[in-house]
Amino acid sequence: MRSFSGRDLDRPDLHVGRLAAQTAYEVAGLGPGDMHVAEVHDATAMGEIIQTENLGLAAPGQGGVCAERGDFTIGGRIPVNPSGGLESKGHPIGASGLGQLYELVTQLRGEAEARQVAGARHAIQENGGGFLGIEEAAVAILREGDPTNRRRSGLASELGKRGAGDRYAAFLEMLPSVVAREARSLSGASRQRAVEAYAKTRELAAIAPRLSLDPASTVFQLGGILASVAAPLP
Repeated sequence: MRSFSGRDLDRPDLHVGRLAAQTAYEVAGLGPGDMHVAEVHDATAMGEIIQTENLGLAAPGQGGVCAERGDFTIGGRIPVNPSGGLESKGHPIGASGLGQLYELVTQLRGEAEARQVAGARHAIQENGGGFLGIEEAAVAILREGDPTNRRRSGLASELGKRGAGDRYAAFLEMLPSVVAREARSLSGASRQRAVEAYAKTRELAAIAPRLSLDPASTVFQLGGILASVAAPLP
């Protein structure tokens, strides 16, 4: 976990996202040049420029130049957001990261069809929010094999195998058992948060059909609520 650095504006080298990326690369024994595809938080267009620089995919001040040159497109030097990114597919807050993980798992499996990045073996995801001062308040670093990463990737992958309608129904079917299993490992305030999250997901699930919400988007919203509060699976 990397926390808010309290940096000045003229010290982008101390951006919490940059420090977290450096740690993640060290843990993985890889570097920016080893990445084949990336998903970054681009709720605004500038977000992609900032975060590609933080991840070392572009030199400081060169993110915009790289984007214009086509470095980040499919077929470019390092494709970024082949899913279309948040500006394209929407930004359901806590579920945005789940969608990014699903895209990267799909890419690494070679199942992305028309948007497939050829030969993709290594991927990196950045998803931020909750600003404190001039940057994210904290950044969590996950690597393959981490329980939290397995939980989110597993849920996204399982649901991704189904059509939109089936995916929605499948999520509602698995929700009670998943929450109950995870809640049993919690206590005190953490257990209460899991119970509250379960109530929220059931409430959203109940009103979604009446509001004609897109089933796939609703699944990601529900999944985001669950993934953000539940304890890691064993």
